[in-house]
Amino acid sequence: MERLIAHFTIVLAEPVLVEDRRGAKRAYKVEHDAYEVEVAWDDEDVHERIWKRNARRPSYGISKLKISVSHHKTAPYPKDDEQKTHPWGGLQGYADIATLIMNRLIRYFRFTLGHPLLEAVRAQALRTSNPQWTDENGTPLDIPIMAVEAKGFAGLRHSPAFGIKPFTPEHSHEFEKALRADTSYELYEELIVDARDALMQGNLRRAVIEMAIACEVATKELFAKKGRRARAKIPVALHTGAKKAFGISFKDDHPKDWHHIEYLFQCRDDAAHESVPNYKDKNQNPQNIDFDSLRDWWESVETLIAWVRSQ
Repeated sequence: MERLIAHFTIVLAEPVLVEDRRGAKRAYKVEHDAYEVEVAWDDEDVHERIWKRNARRPSYGISKLKISVSHHKTAPYPKDDEQKTHPWGGLQGYADIATLIMNRLIRYFRFTLGHPLLEAVRAQALRTSNPQWTDENGTPLDIPIMAVEAKGFAGLRHSPAFGIKPFTPEHSHEFEKALRADTSYELYEELIVDARDALMQGNLRRAVIEMAIACEVATKELFAKKGRRARAKIPVALHTGAKKAFGISFKDDHPKDWHHIEYLFQCRDDAAHESVPNYKDKNQNPQNIDFDSLRDWWESVETLIAWVRSQ
């Protein structure tokens, strides 16, 4: 039996941010059922380099990923005088496995590394694609791969704000685990991901609402964990409510962040109802919120979530 390998090129909706480190690992192999899958990138896939002040190393954007899928039991490839169709019963099995692993990768970059605007891969797109087929020795078998240009760099320019982090070799073990199995995320983590996407699309009103809901969900989960209910408004619950219920206070532990959360909820209430009250501080007006304010609030939301997890 001859092992055949299908090589897919995945063009990302937005590039992912990877630390530029010489000699770093760029290919990751996992197994799923009877398939072997390798995810890789190289210098040809670099979309753009980003240099950040005080960063240890530059980072670069990867606009394309190569996914190679092979199967343990593969029928012989037809000889030249035989009809050549997709091997091993069709392209679908290879395409579905590539889709599964690719979407695990995307979820890892979206949720763990905070990369915005990445879109899930649709299995149908790969089933109707033209992967390159090779044998186990790397010899090409007829079908050329499609080349597509990547889009821009979007929100990754804001790194390290809004929880956006480049992929580094230190992430390798965690990343490989994410490729091997589906990972579940808390509701507040999904809301944070949606809020980040909204920010990068310029929809600040929606981002404010989703950031606040993420705080609300995380806070209520903390109270539920302690066997209580958060009955007051979230800023109050995080101070007097929590102190009375189980002897801790987010405001006491992180006063600056608590005030940012308070402002976030004031802005959320007005953004949700599209009202514009007479603010003492114009920066609290949802019509005047900018990325600088939201960056500070975002850091406080992350501090709150870390505080909730630590309790």
